[in-house]
Amino acid sequence: MVKNGVLFCVILLIISCKQGGDNRKKIAEKIGKDKITNIGGGNDNQINFITKNSIGPLYLGMQLNDAKKLFSKDSIQFDTELGYLVLRKNKPLVGFSSKSGNKLTGITSYSSLYHLENGIKVGTTLKSLKRAFPKMKLQIDAIEGEEEYFEPEEYQTNDQNGNPLTVFQIYVGSSKEKRLGKYRNFSPDEKTSNFSLNGDIYKIEIYCFDQCDK
Repeated sequence: MVKNGVLFCVILLIISCKQGGDNRKKIAEKIGKDKITNIGGGNDNQINFITKNSIGPLYLGMQLNDAKKLFSKDSIQFDTELGYLVLRKNKPLVGFSSKSGNKLTGITSYSSLYHLENGIKVGTTLKSLKRAFPKMKLQIDAIEGEEEYFEPEEYQTNDQNGNPLTVFQIYVGSSKEKRLGKYRNFSPDEKTSNFSLNGDIYKIEIYCFDQCDK
């Protein structure tokens, strides 16, 4: 009788683990469309990973109204240039925008709540970022002018012809130095591996082009 009881408990444990794994797999397929090996955490509803095309529960191409519903308990502000900004306890959490007002074409993390699979997140120091991406190079934002960012190659998505489909950018800055990188021409196309490590990440941004609105 004891052996049968132990066997029954083991079977229940296996079924429970399989169901938990299946749930995490379904969520991964739904939000990221990337091959995520581990969704992690004990609560399947709390997904905080950043992938090539998703930040937390938000993903590029998601219906705008569905995105708003996810943060119904938070404060959502709208800006004509930045789009929607979610505030939690009066602090910026995440932002999202839509070119047509229909589907998400841009998502930005302003919080350490969301992180890459290797742990990189808002607040991570440049030293740690450099360790995670040894070949990283900084460049200047063509629109903002003063902002500097890094584009990890493994997080970019291109079509068969090499044209960009989605863009992944990690923005870095410092309260001590106006500019971290040392540039020759100070042009948006220039990338430099010569930069100060006295800074950290203040936002992580992903966006796509017209295909997200289709």
